[in-house]
Amino acid sequence: MQTIVVQESEKTASTGSARVFVSSTWDDLQMEREAVENALHRMRDTVFAGMEYFGSRPETPREVSLAEVDRSDVYVGIFAHRYGSGITEDEYRRAQERSIPCLIYFKDDNVPIPPAHIEREPAKVVKLEALKGELKQLHTVSFFKSPDDLASEIVADLNNLLKSTTPTQGEKMTQTEPKYQITITGSHGIVIGDQAQVTQHFSSPAKPELSRPSSPRLQHLADNIRQDLALLKDYEDTLRYEDDPRRRARYRREIEQLRDSATRYQQQYDELRMQVTGEPPQALQDIATQLYQMDAKLDVLLAGQVAIRNELTDLRQAVLAHFDASEQTIIAALVERLDQSQVATVQSVLDAIEVEDVSERELQEALVAVQNALVEIRQRGAAFPDPTLVGGAERLLEVVEAPVLDVKHKLKISVPLILPILSYEGEVELKSGLNLEAAWQRLVAKVRGEQ
Repeated sequence: MQTIVVQESEKTASTGSARVFVSSTWDDLQMEREAVENALHRMRDTVFAGMEYFGSRPETPREVSLAEVDRSDVYVGIFAHRYGSGITEDEYRRAQERSIPCLIYFKDDNVPIPPAHIEREPAKVVKLEALKGELKQLHTVSFFKSPDDLASEIVADLNNLLKSTTPTQGEKMTQTEPKYQITITGSHGIVIGDQAQVTQHFSSPAKPELSRPSSPRLQHLADNIRQDLALLKDYEDTLRYEDDPRRRARYRREIEQLRDSATRYQQQYDELRMQVTGEPPQALQDIATQLYQMDAKLDVLLAGQVAIRNELTDLRQAVLAHFDASEQTIIAALVERLDQSQVATVQSVLDAIEVEDVSERELQEALVAVQNALVEIRQRGAAFPDPTLVGGAERLLEVVEAPVLDVKHKLKISVPLILPILSYEGEVELKSGLNLEAAWQRLVAKVRGEQ
């Protein structure tokens, strides 16, 4: 026979666990939230609380979030470079109103951030900076560089916080006098309390139901894998044409972080699979397939960048082969600035000009547009945002204005400069920009057989 004394508390004292509310924006910090969730599940004295488990409710998301903050013992705020809908700030404000201990974490500014994870709306940028400034003033903020780094910091800080919280200090975890006494003998028991006696039969706890895709942990894992697969596809597309060594190194680091995520996903899958006897449900089988796809994409991306770079180098050499040695010194730096798709387009236009697929009139119209743009860039001089491009334009203008060269040759040597000029059109608004863009589009359409 075993006797258990159950004591009543305002929140989670009856289980001996502190309810930890994890607050952050969602789109940009899913990997971090997952790492923290897994870490809290492994701690014996904490319960994870967050939007992952809100489910469907009649209240608005903001109302649900604030109600969950009210029920929690500790607030953990994770902040990066997005402000989002403002619910994250509201959650922090509610925790402050309720005098809930707050642990605050910022993503390190030196960590590479995908453009989609950076706040763009000016009003929200101002709000985010103001909130971060306030958090730095009111709290000792920790900085993290990876999801695992963040999870480790939070676990250590929670251990320190919970050890330092005594019954007299933590009014939200204080216990009252015993209210119920439960006596268990074999497979049944007697509950005595509030002048009532109830006999209850107890059975062994059933395994978690994982056959349905709605299982929160299973669904969360599937969602994370799908999102990372989409991100890998974006990297695959970007790296095919990227030649800037700094950006390629940054992408490689981010891909290696996804390799770490894939390892964690595999561990979570293995844990879930062990809880199922016999044939795994379709949702688990789908996750196994997605994990295989993720590993395959990671292998290709991490091993294939050298081949992609070599292919781009060959394309650039093919473009330079259209010119003699003295001309190559003028345009080599310009060709280096083009990505793989742009180099291929320039190569096609040069080929079309050489085999005279472009008429004399079209050559003359394009050359006039280029020449006007070169003159305008020279006139702006130091005011133009790219000194290298200004220098290249100066040298090309000398060639274009030379009377000894024919129209075809002048345009050929100008073609590699057109795309770099157009890349600045939205920033500097060249008066000749529209004419140059129209001339370039006509050349490309001619090459593609659209005219």
